[in-house]
Amino acid sequence: IRSRLTEFGLSTGPDFASGHLDELVSIQLLESREAEQHKRDSTRTASHEDSAPTNDVSPTEELLVQNIPAATGGVLSVTPEHSLDKAQSEMQANDYSQLAVMTGPRALVGTISWESIAKAQILQKGDTVLACMDPRPALVYAERPLLDIVPQVYSKGYVFVRDHTNVVVGIVTSADLAYQFALLTKPFLLVGEIERIVRQAVDRVFSVDDLFSVVPPDYDKEILGAQSLTLGQLQRLVEGAFARLGWRADRKIVIRELDAIREIRNDVTHFSPDPVSDEDVVRLERVLAWFRDLESSPADLADTTSSKPTMT
Repeated sequence: IRSRLTEFGLSTGPDFASGHLDELVSIQLLESREAEQHKRDSTRTASHEDSAPTNDVSPTEELLVQNIPAATGGVLSVTPEHSLDKAQSEMQANDYSQLAVMTGPRALVGTISWESIAKAQILQKGDTVLACMDPRPALVYAERPLLDIVPQVYSKGYVFVRDHTNVVVGIVTSADLAYQFALLTKPFLLVGEIERIVRQAVDRVFSVDDLFSVVPPDYDKEILGAQSLTLGQLQRLVEGAFARLGWRADRKIVIRELDAIREIRNDVTHFSPDPVSDEDVVRLERVLAWFRDLESSPADLADTTSSKPTMT
Protein backbone atom coordinates (compact mmCIF):
# COMPACT_ATOMS: atom_id res chain seq x y z
CA ILE A 1 0.00 0.00 0.00
CA ARG A 2 2.76 2.42 0.96
CA SER A 3 4.65 1.77 -2.29
CA ARG A 4 1.55 2.36 -4.42
CA LEU A 5 0.72 5.58 -2.59
CA THR A 6 4.25 6.86 -3.08
CA GLU A 7 4.17 5.86 -6.75
CA PHE A 8 1.34 8.37 -7.22
CA GLY A 9 2.92 10.98 -4.95
CA LEU A 10 0.53 10.41 -2.05
CA SER A 11 0.67 9.67 1.66
CA THR A 12 -1.82 9.48 4.53
CA GLY A 13 -2.18 11.53 7.66
CA PRO A 14 -1.87 10.13 10.21
CA ASP A 15 0.18 7.22 8.89
CA PHE A 16 -2.23 4.42 7.87
CA ALA A 17 -0.04 1.72 9.44
CA SER A 18 0.00 3.33 12.87
CA GLY A 19 -3.66 3.52 13.84
CA HIS A 20 -6.59 1.17 14.32
CA LEU A 21 -8.46 -0.43 11.44
CA ASP A 22 -11.46 1.87 11.92
CA GLU A 23 -9.46 5.10 12.22
CA LEU A 24 -10.06 7.79 9.59
CA VAL A 25 -7.04 8.98 7.60
CA SER A 26 -6.72 11.68 4.97
CA ILE A 27 -4.96 11.32 1.62
CA GLN A 28 -2.20 13.90 1.23
CA LEU A 29 0.25 14.90 -1.50
CA LEU A 30 3.88 14.03 -0.98
CA GLU A 31 6.47 16.60 -1.89
CA SER A 32 7.80 15.73 -5.34
CA ARG A 33 11.36 15.40 -4.10
CA GLU A 34 10.34 12.98 -1.36
CA ALA A 35 8.33 10.89 -3.81
CA GLU A 36 11.21 10.77 -6.30
CA GLN A 37 13.68 9.79 -3.59
CA HIS A 38 11.42 6.98 -2.44
CA LYS A 39 11.09 5.78 -6.04
CA ARG A 40 14.88 5.68 -6.44
CA ASP A 41 15.27 3.85 -3.14
CA SER A 42 12.61 1.32 -4.16
CA THR A 43 14.35 0.69 -7.49
CA ARG A 44 17.72 0.10 -5.81
CA THR A 45 16.28 -2.44 -3.39
CA ALA A 46 13.86 -4.21 -5.73
CA SER A 47 16.34 -6.76 -7.08
CA HIS A 48 17.58 -7.55 -3.59
CA GLU A 49 14.05 -8.09 -2.28
CA ASP A 50 13.13 -10.31 -5.23
CA SER A 51 16.12 -12.56 -4.66
CA ALA A 52 15.83 -12.71 -0.87
CA PRO A 53 14.46 -15.94 0.61
CA THR A 54 10.87 -15.79 1.77
CA ASN A 55 10.51 -15.65 5.55
CA ASP A 56 7.67 -15.60 8.03
CA VAL A 57 7.75 -11.99 9.08
CA SER A 58 6.01 -8.82 8.02
CA PRO A 59 7.39 -5.27 8.27
CA THR A 60 7.52 -4.06 11.83
CA GLU A 61 5.16 -1.21 12.69
CA GLU A 62 6.03 0.73 15.83
CA LEU A 63 3.47 0.59 18.62
CA LEU A 64 2.31 4.13 19.33
CA VAL A 65 0.40 5.77 22.18
CA GLN A 66 -2.65 6.12 19.92
CA ASN A 67 -2.79 2.33 19.53
CA ILE A 68 -4.21 2.12 23.05
CA PRO A 69 -7.98 2.69 22.73
CA ALA A 70 -8.16 4.92 25.80
CA ALA A 71 -5.60 7.29 24.29
CA THR A 72 -8.17 8.61 21.83
CA GLY A 73 -11.31 7.65 23.74
CA GLY A 74 -12.11 11.11 25.06
CA VAL A 75 -11.36 12.80 28.36
CA LEU A 76 -13.61 13.93 31.20
CA SER A 77 -12.67 17.35 32.51
CA VAL A 78 -13.54 20.10 34.96
CA THR A 79 -12.56 23.77 34.98
CA PRO A 80 -10.42 25.50 37.62
CA GLU A 81 -13.52 27.37 38.85
CA HIS A 82 -15.54 24.23 39.52
CA SER A 83 -16.14 23.17 43.11
CA LEU A 84 -14.24 20.36 44.74
CA ASP A 85 -17.57 18.58 45.31
CA LYS A 86 -18.19 18.51 41.55
CA ALA A 87 -14.76 17.07 40.81
CA GLN A 88 -15.05 14.43 43.53
CA SER A 89 -18.55 13.48 42.41
CA GLU A 90 -17.41 13.03 38.80
CA MET A 91 -14.48 10.90 39.93
CA GLN A 92 -16.68 8.71 42.14
CA ALA A 93 -19.47 8.39 39.56
CA ASN A 94 -17.02 7.26 36.87
CA ASP A 95 -14.57 5.39 39.13
CA TYR A 96 -11.72 7.66 38.01
CA SER A 97 -8.56 8.41 39.95
CA GLN A 98 -8.00 11.75 38.24
CA LEU A 99 -9.64 14.33 35.97
CA ALA A 100 -8.27 16.78 33.46
CA VAL A 101 -8.55 20.44 34.43
CA MET A 102 -9.17 22.38 31.22
CA THR A 103 -10.24 25.79 30.00
CA GLY A 104 -10.68 24.65 26.39
CA PRO A 105 -10.17 21.59 24.16
CA ARG A 106 -6.48 22.46 23.72
CA ALA A 107 -5.89 24.10 27.11
CA LEU A 108 -4.94 21.51 29.72
CA VAL A 109 -3.99 23.51 32.82
CA GLY A 110 -3.78 20.80 35.45
CA THR A 111 -4.91 17.50 36.92
CA ILE A 112 -7.05 16.91 39.96
CA SER A 113 -6.68 13.52 41.63
CA TRP A 114 -7.34 11.88 44.98
CA GLU A 115 -3.69 12.45 45.80
CA SER A 116 -3.75 16.16 44.94
CA ILE A 117 -7.00 16.61 46.87
CA ALA A 118 -5.51 14.95 49.96
CA LYS A 119 -2.43 17.17 49.83
CA ALA A 120 -4.55 20.32 49.41
CA GLN A 121 -6.82 19.42 52.32
CA ILE A 122 -3.86 18.81 54.61
CA LEU A 123 -2.62 22.30 53.77
CA GLN A 124 -6.19 23.73 53.92
CA LYS A 125 -5.84 25.36 50.52
CA GLY A 126 -9.55 25.63 49.75
CA ASP A 127 -12.47 23.81 48.18
CA THR A 128 -12.15 24.66 44.48
CA VAL A 129 -10.54 22.66 41.71
CA LEU A 130 -7.95 25.41 41.29
CA ALA A 131 -6.90 25.08 44.92
CA CYS A 132 -6.59 21.29 44.76
CA MET A 133 -5.18 20.59 41.30
CA ASP A 134 -1.67 19.66 40.23
CA PRO A 135 -0.62 22.41 37.78
CA ARG A 136 1.93 20.15 36.06
CA PRO A 137 -0.09 17.53 34.16
CA ALA A 138 1.65 14.82 32.13
CA LEU A 139 0.86 15.36 28.45
CA VAL A 140 2.13 13.50 25.37
CA TYR A 141 1.35 13.35 21.66
CA ALA A 142 -0.71 10.44 20.31
CA GLU A 143 1.95 9.68 17.68
CA ARG A 144 4.68 9.14 20.27
CA PRO A 145 6.14 5.60 20.64
CA LEU A 146 4.34 3.77 23.43
CA LEU A 147 7.50 2.53 25.13
CA ASP A 148 8.75 6.10 25.48
CA ILE A 149 5.92 7.04 27.84
CA VAL A 150 6.21 4.07 30.21
CA PRO A 151 8.43 5.96 32.71
CA GLN A 152 5.94 8.86 32.82
CA VAL A 153 2.97 6.55 33.37
CA TYR A 154 4.90 4.71 36.07
CA SER A 155 5.77 7.98 37.81
CA LYS A 156 2.46 9.85 37.47
CA GLY A 157 0.05 6.96 37.09
CA TYR A 158 -1.30 8.52 33.89
CA VAL A 159 -0.58 10.70 30.86
CA PHE A 160 -3.05 12.83 28.95
CA VAL A 161 -2.88 12.50 25.17
CA ARG A 162 -3.20 15.18 22.49
CA ASP A 163 -3.53 14.73 18.74
CA HIS A 164 -1.60 16.46 15.96
CA THR A 165 -3.88 19.51 16.29
CA ASN A 166 -3.10 19.75 20.04
CA VAL A 167 -6.63 18.79 21.08
CA VAL A 168 -6.61 16.66 24.25
CA VAL A 169 -8.25 13.42 23.10
CA GLY A 170 -7.71 10.88 25.87
CA ILE A 171 -5.82 9.59 28.87
CA VAL A 172 -3.63 6.52 29.35
CA THR A 173 -3.35 5.18 32.89
CA SER A 174 -1.12 2.53 34.39
CA ALA A 175 -4.10 0.15 34.24
CA ASP A 176 -4.50 0.81 30.49
CA LEU A 177 -0.81 0.17 29.95
CA ALA A 178 -0.85 -3.07 31.96
CA TYR A 179 -3.89 -4.31 30.06
CA GLN A 180 -2.32 -3.50 26.68
CA PHE A 181 0.88 -5.35 27.52
CA ALA A 182 -1.17 -8.30 28.79
CA LEU A 183 -2.98 -8.42 25.43
CA LEU A 184 0.38 -8.55 23.67
CA THR A 185 2.03 -11.02 26.03
CA LYS A 186 -0.50 -13.87 26.12
CA PRO A 187 -0.54 -14.54 22.34
CA PHE A 188 3.25 -14.18 22.28
CA LEU A 189 3.66 -16.89 24.93
CA LEU A 190 1.11 -19.20 23.28
CA VAL A 191 2.82 -18.94 19.88
CA GLY A 192 6.20 -19.53 21.50
CA GLU A 193 5.01 -22.72 23.19
CA ILE A 194 3.44 -24.03 19.97
CA GLU A 195 6.71 -23.40 18.12
CA ARG A 196 8.64 -25.18 20.87
CA ILE A 197 6.50 -28.30 20.51
CA VAL A 198 6.83 -28.33 16.71
CA ARG A 199 10.61 -27.89 16.91
CA GLN A 200 10.82 -30.65 19.51
CA ALA A 201 8.87 -32.99 17.24
CA VAL A 202 11.08 -32.15 14.24
CA ASP A 203 14.30 -32.67 16.19
CA ARG A 204 12.94 -36.00 17.39
CA VAL A 205 12.65 -37.57 13.94
CA PHE A 206 14.49 -35.45 11.35
CA SER A 207 18.24 -35.30 10.84
CA VAL A 208 20.14 -32.08 10.24
CA ASP A 209 20.58 -33.17 6.60
CA ASP A 210 16.78 -33.34 6.30
CA LEU A 211 16.48 -29.72 7.39
CA PHE A 212 18.57 -28.52 4.44
CA SER A 213 15.77 -29.67 2.11
CA VAL A 214 13.61 -26.66 3.04
CA VAL A 215 16.20 -23.86 2.91
CA PRO A 216 17.39 -22.02 -0.24
CA PRO A 217 20.33 -23.60 -2.13
CA ASP A 218 22.55 -20.63 -1.33
CA TYR A 219 21.75 -20.71 2.40
CA ASP A 220 25.07 -20.06 4.14
CA LYS A 221 24.14 -20.15 7.83
CA GLU A 222 24.85 -23.08 10.11
CA ILE A 223 21.88 -25.34 10.82
CA LEU A 224 22.09 -26.86 14.28
CA GLY A 225 18.57 -28.21 14.46
CA ALA A 226 14.94 -27.16 14.25
CA GLN A 227 15.72 -23.91 16.07
CA SER A 228 17.62 -22.77 12.96
CA LEU A 229 14.48 -22.86 10.78
CA THR A 230 11.60 -20.44 10.48
CA LEU A 231 8.09 -21.60 11.24
CA GLY A 232 7.28 -21.57 7.53
CA GLN A 233 10.25 -23.82 6.79
CA LEU A 234 9.20 -26.18 9.57
CA GLN A 235 5.70 -26.23 8.09
CA ARG A 236 7.05 -27.26 4.66
CA LEU A 237 9.26 -29.92 6.24
CA VAL A 238 6.36 -31.44 8.18
CA GLU A 239 4.05 -31.24 5.17
CA GLY A 240 6.51 -33.20 3.04
CA ALA A 241 7.03 -36.04 5.52
CA PHE A 242 4.18 -35.82 8.02
CA ALA A 243 4.05 -39.55 8.76
CA ARG A 244 7.54 -39.37 10.27
CA LEU A 245 6.20 -37.42 13.26
CA GLY A 246 4.00 -40.29 14.35
CA TRP A 247 1.18 -37.88 15.20
CA ARG A 248 -2.27 -39.50 15.11
CA ALA A 249 -3.89 -36.68 13.15
CA ASP A 250 -4.93 -35.65 9.65
CA ARG A 251 -1.97 -34.11 7.82
CA LYS A 252 -4.01 -31.46 5.99
CA ILE A 253 -5.63 -30.21 9.19
CA VAL A 254 -2.31 -30.01 11.02
CA ILE A 255 -0.78 -28.05 8.12
CA ARG A 256 -3.84 -25.80 7.97
CA GLU A 257 -3.45 -24.95 11.66
CA LEU A 258 0.30 -24.43 11.32
CA ASP A 259 -0.32 -21.99 8.49
CA ALA A 260 -2.84 -20.09 10.62
CA ILE A 261 -0.38 -19.98 13.53
CA ARG A 262 2.31 -18.63 11.21
CA GLU A 263 0.03 -15.77 10.15
CA ILE A 264 -0.88 -14.96 13.75
CA ARG A 265 2.80 -15.11 14.67
CA ASN A 266 3.59 -12.30 12.24
CA ASP A 267 1.25 -9.96 14.11
CA VAL A 268 2.34 -11.17 17.54
CA THR A 269 6.12 -10.99 17.14
CA HIS A 270 6.02 -7.67 15.30
CA PHE A 271 3.42 -6.05 17.55
CA SER A 272 0.83 -5.15 14.98
CA PRO A 273 -1.08 -2.04 16.09
CA ASP A 274 -4.33 -3.99 15.88
CA PRO A 275 -4.39 -6.56 18.70
CA VAL A 276 -4.76 -10.28 18.13
CA SER A 277 -8.48 -11.07 18.13
CA ASP A 278 -10.14 -13.10 20.87
CA GLU A 279 -10.93 -15.74 18.25
CA ASP A 280 -7.25 -16.06 17.36
CA VAL A 281 -6.27 -16.35 21.04
CA VAL A 282 -8.80 -19.16 21.48
CA ARG A 283 -7.41 -20.84 18.36
CA LEU A 284 -3.88 -20.62 19.76
CA GLU A 285 -5.01 -22.19 23.03
CA ARG A 286 -6.78 -25.04 21.24
CA VAL A 287 -3.88 -25.78 18.90
CA LEU A 288 -1.44 -25.71 21.80
CA ALA A 289 -3.51 -28.23 23.78
CA TRP A 290 -3.89 -30.44 20.69
CA PHE A 291 -0.21 -30.39 19.75
CA ARG A 292 0.76 -31.16 23.34
CA ASP A 293 -1.43 -34.26 23.25
CA LEU A 294 -0.06 -35.34 19.86
CA GLU A 295 3.57 -34.94 20.88
CA SER A 296 3.08 -36.57 24.29
CA SER A 297 2.21 -39.93 22.71
CA PRO A 298 3.36 -40.20 19.07
CA ALA A 299 2.83 -43.50 17.28
CA ASP A 300 5.81 -45.88 17.16
CA LEU A 301 7.86 -43.59 19.40
CA ALA A 302 10.49 -46.25 19.99
CA ASP A 303 11.06 -46.67 16.26
CA THR A 304 11.23 -42.95 15.45
CA THR A 305 13.71 -42.15 18.21
CA SER A 306 16.06 -45.01 17.46
CA SER A 307 17.13 -43.58 14.10
CA LYS A 308 16.61 -40.54 11.90
CA PRO A 309 16.62 -41.68 8.26
CA THR A 310 17.43 -39.04 5.67
CA MET A 311 14.55 -37.81 3.49
CA THR A 312 14.49 -38.95 -0.11
